[in-house]
Amino acid sequence: MKGIERITDRIGADVQAEIDGVMGKAQAKADEIRQSYEAQAAKAPAKAVPAPQAQQCTLEAATERLLAAISGYAGRRGKSADDLFEQLEAKFPDKLSDANWLLLMAERYEVA
Repeated sequence: MKGIERITDRIGADVQAEIDGVMGKAQAKADEIRQSYEAQAAKAPAKAVPAPQAQQCTLEAATERLLAAISGYAGRRGKSADDLFEQLEAKFPDKLSDANWLLLMAERYEVA
């Protein structure tokens, strides 16, 4: 039994040595690739990312977009654009001076 154990231990040690050798080569190659990429990144100029610009929308432009969206919606549904806008005015009189709200409503009418 001791002979078989020695042989299996020797085989196990040989296999482990081979695994360690392959892993060592793979790690060396990975390090080489990483260093290559790091060198390329160091040579490349840094690209400036433009700052996002705030989108200012005037009340007049938002109102025009909403009216156009309502007209398109009304045409697709066979309804009157004037009636739809009057309903909107009656239901949300305080919101008609908010350009962001008008744009939101325009988007909804454009999608619908």
